Amino acid sequence: MAAAHFSGLAARIEHGEPFSAETLARRIPTAWTALDRVCSDAVGRAAITLALRDMNDRNPAADFEGWSTALGGTEALLRRMAACSPSDGNVWARLALIERVIVMPMPVIVATMRLSEKLSPAEYGPLLARLEVARLADPALAAATAEITDRDLDRFLAQAPAYQSLDSLRWLRAQPRFDFDRRVAALPPERYDTFKRAGVFDEAKKDEGDPKLFQLPEAPPPWLGP
Repeated sequence: MAAAHFSGLAARIEHGEPFSAETLARRIPTAWTALDRVCSDAVGRAAITLALRDMNDRNPAADFEGWSTALGGTEALLRRMAACSPSDGNVWARLALIERVIVMPMPVIVATMRLSEKLSPAEYGPLLARLEVARLADPALAAATAEITDRDLDRFLAQAPAYQSLDSLRWLRAQPRFDFDRRVAALPPERYDTFKRAGVFDEAKKDEGDPKLFQLPEAPPPWLGP
């Protein structure tokens, strides 16, 4: 019953389809506790989608108490999901995002990032989530996770289909610390030409390259899974 309760709304969020903000608000408290009584991958994934979208839409400056409550609920949900599915690198990558927001000790965040990479080195969702941690990291965390970030960027640029992943590639290019153009220039010429034909280097729209927290670009293409 819980899976059915969350899955429809989660699917709409994941595919960028319209959904009711009121429906999301009603279901969030249940999402935070979705795994309290049962370990279910389907329920957990759907609940996490709802919780992260809710976090993304909140404004701590306007409602810090509500934002803080949502942050705590989302962290608890992710830790329960990690206990239920400890081999899911996607969960650990999302947890690293939360740990950075709540300013966990740097070694904790680094350990979470390393575990995510070990479990899911090339899957689309975990890979982009780790890169979002890198984008937001302070200089110390960025330095501590630099090797992970380098590997993630190399994997993504080597494998991502240029046309299907255009939004993600433009998002990466908009982040100065990723040194995107230099990395792409080092790729085989045919790979560089594919990126160019796909429009990766075209001028981005004004709002591209600056997603809200946890709002990673586009639904995952088939080649990398969820």
